[in-house]
Amino acid sequence: MALEGWPGEALFIKIWDTLFDKGVAGLLRPKQILREEAARTEARRQNMLVIEQTYRDIESVRAGTMAYEEGKLVPLPRPAEPLQIEKASATEPTVQETPGFDAEYFLKLSQREAAVQQIEKLANLHKIALFAEEEAEGTPNEAVSDEKIDTDWFTRWRDYAQKVSNEELQRLWARILNGELKEPGRFSIHTMDILSRLSTSDAELISIAARHRIVKHIVRNAKTSLENAGLSYEVLLRLEALGVAQAVEAIGGAQTKLENLSRDAFQTSIVCNNRALLVEHEDPDKTVTLPVYAITMAGVEIMSLGSFEANEEYMREIGESLKGQGLAVQIGDWHPLDNSRGVILNKADI
Repeated sequence: MALEGWPGEALFIKIWDTLFDKGVAGLLRPKQILREEAARTEARRQNMLVIEQTYRDIESVRAGTMAYEEGKLVPLPRPAEPLQIEKASATEPTVQETPGFDAEYFLKLSQREAAVQQIEKLANLHKIALFAEEEAEGTPNEAVSDEKIDTDWFTRWRDYAQKVSNEELQRLWARILNGELKEPGRFSIHTMDILSRLSTSDAELISIAARHRIVKHIVRNAKTSLENAGLSYEVLLRLEALGVAQAVEAIGGAQTKLENLSRDAFQTSIVCNNRALLVEHEDPDKTVTLPVYAITMAGVEIMSLGSFEANEEYMREIGESLKGQGLAVQIGDWHPLDNSRGVILNKADI
């Protein structure tokens, strides 16, 4: 059936074409794509069941109850009980006869483990591809670049992604692939290097930080809300060690100056995910600064992989600190119009 441009088609095909062109076998080739969303969802479900069974088979092989032989999974016979020989003397220990180890034994063992590792890597890639496909649903076709992603970038992505078996982290690798396919050059190799070292607990800390990200900063003087959210000074140091934050221990701390967006008075907005502050003062020459922790470019890229809601307590604490500087502050819902503009709705005074 010919495809007629359903939302997500362009990214869907580019995901699989990229993987196929680089030599990764697929469960569902682009020519088999179904136009109906319900059919695609069911196909993903069926493919995911195959992958989950593959993971279970891998565990059986590693446990020694199953083996891959000539491309087939076969059960192994239960090992016989070792022969026990009782000695006449009670002072003599019982002797067990055990199989000897030799070069052939270790060769077979290494070949089996190499095969299992390769199967596991392919299963991981297929699962990430299915997550990427799921994320692609509804993506406007015009938002997907015709440009191919860099071969070196994809090689690094594949090397990292195929080793990830945690589902939460697999979804991050799916999103970074989708983001790069839509806009080649969006994610740096350095960002992938950092992502490859993250544990699930590290990813959770970054998620907490992302709820407080304002462009490329976290406002430092909102101490109470940061502590309540789990962003203690020690956690911020951990984020710095991961390469997500920087200059946490800088003497005096970093400052950011708020840009005036009006000519006749001072007016600016502070946007954090789905919430924003409207900050105003009658003096157009008013200078407003905030003490901040800086987020690295890699940190910004990693945080952009998720969808987060702002910490309401944090936004209101920032608003109160600005009111203390003589500014009028309102809080509301942020509705982006494009990548650089938006409007604040449902405003209320702080």
